[in-house]
Amino acid sequence: LVNAHMSQKSFDNWKYLKPLAKKMLTTFDKILCHNKTDKSYFEILGGTNITVTDNLKYSATPLIYNPPDLQDIKQAIGSRTIWLYASTHDGEEELACEAHLSLKKQFPDILTVIVPRHPERREQINDACKKFKLNIKFRGTDKHLPNPDDDIYIADTLGELGLFYRLSPIACIGRSFSNDGGGGHNPIEAAQLNCAVLHGKNVQNLQDIFDEMDVDKASLEIDTQEELSTTLARLLNNENNIKLLQDNGCMFSNKKNGVIDKVMNEITPILISSGVL
Repeated sequence: LVNAHMSQKSFDNWKYLKPLAKKMLTTFDKILCHNKTDKSYFEILGGTNITVTDNLKYSATPLIYNPPDLQDIKQAIGSRTIWLYASTHDGEEELACEAHLSLKKQFPDILTVIVPRHPERREQINDACKKFKLNIKFRGTDKHLPNPDDDIYIADTLGELGLFYRLSPIACIGRSFSNDGGGGHNPIEAAQLNCAVLHGKNVQNLQDIFDEMDVDKASLEIDTQEELSTTLARLLNNENNIKLLQDNGCMFSNKKNGVIDKVMNEITPILISSGVL
């Protein structure tokens, strides 16, 4: 079992079915899990031969992008100040608009880019954003570019997050302030592409990754929604602060990208003994 993880909620539920959990977990020759907490959960439930190898997300290759598209957007934006809210969920588009209104007082030319996690929410997103009386441009499948007077650029497309991480110096990671209670999305993707990482408190689905990044100063936790605009303003007013967060993020992701080698070292003997290799 590779890249094994168990949340507190799942563990609490499985404890009521320990005999069944043990029967299932003992079918594995080896269990490779994210962290020590996962290891203890699997052990309590009856798992054996468990090793901590970390999260395979650390070894993922950087998100792809289309270089001509990046060039087109850069040309359209020019020297404008820009920030990104990535993989947003319900409630976060409105938060981005509120932050934009606050930031516009200091940065009149600022462009806020929103990449929704689910582009099919575009009508809901449009309804949420238009009440702020801002100029909104949807990218769409025709890849419309932002005009100089556009305030909010919504990339309602699939597979382009790598492009926008390369475009923006700062990204707030979505589903960390959302109305559904949050959970967080993968911050490693942003850090790999030299994007300074911000996030809210509700990142419980990837808590171990965010905790490690915060400790290494490779990401920055924002405690309240009100702090988002003030934190962005502080960073955008000081390029050195942005660069420090970017550099720490890159160093963290580079330090962690050997997880795949640990995993292969663990499973290769099993594959050889079973005749697969």
